[in-house]
Amino acid sequence: MRQNTKAGFWTPQTLLTSALLLPLVISGEGQEKRPPAIKTVILRDVHALYGGQNLYLRSDGTGVCQFVFRRPGATALVEQHFTLALSRDVLHQIALLVEERHFFAIRPKRKVGLPGEARPTIFVTMASGKALAVSKWANEASPDFDALYKELNARADASRHGKPLLERDYDSHWVPKGFTLP
Repeated sequence: MRQNTKAGFWTPQTLLTSALLLPLVISGEGQEKRPPAIKTVILRDVHALYGGQNLYLRSDGTGVCQFVFRRPGATALVEQHFTLALSRDVLHQIALLVEERHFFAIRPKRKVGLPGEARPTIFVTMASGKALAVSKWANEASPDFDALYKELNARADASRHGKPLLERDYDSHWVPKGFTLP
């Protein structure tokens, strides 16, 4: 049975419990990590010969995916646009990847690519205004870049269903309203 002391609440048991839990509270252990807010994320990954995809994502989870490909027997590239709508959980995952993979510190080493090699670029603009574009050659190892690239590609692929919003000849300079490339 617990006895009341003149000190009141601070019994030896509560002091011990407090001493054990205090480091967890101070460190934030057990609390959901909140990464810095992202304004936009853009993946540009279209090769002039083979096509590819571009993804444009806003902070509210909306955006557009632009898929570029060549129809059989055609010489010109064609583009299709699809709507992107991501949940808060997915946006949180992307923001965590930007933070935990130290996106703003990624510095690919290789300056020259191989003939025909793709060179994707990821643009991230934070709500604070901080912005960076990082490009790397497809065959260059960069685990931090690759983790975010893989996630963005998966989201783009998942958006490609139903009838496209638009289909036309590929315009390499097209960027949706509300987006700018840093």
